[in-house]
Amino acid sequence: DSLLGPGQLKRSLVEGTDVNVFIPVLTELSNLNDSAYAITANAARSILIEQTIPTVEQRRQRLKATLEEVMATPAGPERTEKIEAFLEENVRMGDLLFYFLRKHDKEIQCAVLEVYIRKIYKMHKIKSMETSACLDSPQDDVVSATWTFSAEAAEALPAGISNVSSFLDLTQLVRARSGGALSSGNDSEGNDSEGGPGGMHKIPPGVSRAGVFARFVRFDNAREHFLHLLAKFPKQSGLTPRAAVGGPVNALHVLILRDAADDADATAKRLTLFLREHLEGLKAAAVRRVTFMVWHKEGKGEKEEIFQAPAIYTFRSKNDFAEDSLFRHIEPSHAFHLDLVRLSSFTIKLADTRQ
Repeated sequence: DSLLGPGQLKRSLVEGTDVNVFIPVLTELSNLNDSAYAITANAARSILIEQTIPTVEQRRQRLKATLEEVMATPAGPERTEKIEAFLEENVRMGDLLFYFLRKHDKEIQCAVLEVYIRKIYKMHKIKSMETSACLDSPQDDVVSATWTFSAEAAEALPAGISNVSSFLDLTQLVRARSGGALSSGNDSEGNDSEGGPGGMHKIPPGVSRAGVFARFVRFDNAREHFLHLLAKFPKQSGLTPRAAVGGPVNALHVLILRDAADDADATAKRLTLFLREHLEGLKAAAVRRVTFMVWHKEGKGEKEEIFQAPAIYTFRSKNDFAEDSLFRHIEPSHAFHLDLVRLSSFTIKLADTRQ
């Protein structure tokens, strides 16, 4: 107990004591199985885990170095390779994104947008990326990026394993099995499961889609420039992906740097009402989903330099842009890897917990 007293070991590590000196002892303590030592064992495990995770400052410096390399390299394969090399390190950057978009000039902001977009769309094929236009933007409070992308072909499942949704009861399961539904997969977007079962058409792999990502200082700025944002999407015609697929295909990301400390549910309702004011414009732009990233200030007098993960809200055209709460605080382009669509048949209540 004395070794793991109130912050004693943690203070020692911060002050520069060689961590390796404590690793063998911590490992032994973490392996204690007797319930009498449960608190000590858990504390030892927590400290061991902490020592394997890069600090915020280490991640900030690594991302800053990458951004400097990106800015020094012209658009092209070499630039993309440098970003991909950084992404392979799997450096968490959600909480760093707001820092770089708030504290730096537009050139760095454009670079961090490109890195973040390539991170969240890592499992897609990005065909083009344009961020230079935002350097010439007359509005100091708007930074944006546009890109085109498509879903990669899904890997085949091993023999005997089917891609299925969840079932509420055995009767439903038997009917699905007898009807051959178990092999049909969920009714979403091919391998890019951004919809729910029965919710929307599938988007086959290879279909070209457009993405727009914009950073605004406040929500009022987003409201003011929203129509201009929708105009960035390609004009729709009989030859566009929307016509070929039979429905909307594009993705819109909106990031708000400062917002009132609303309750998450209240924020989602406010954003839904805002999007429903623009249903015609969203439909004309073939927008399938809108993702809002919002920085909610926690507490009074908190310094903006604190690295805090943003709140993420996803809204889909199939629901007239009501929030898809199953995906709250999860980037929708990542969510299909978690197979969350399987939970869509169940009533889910989100737990309010710090990210």
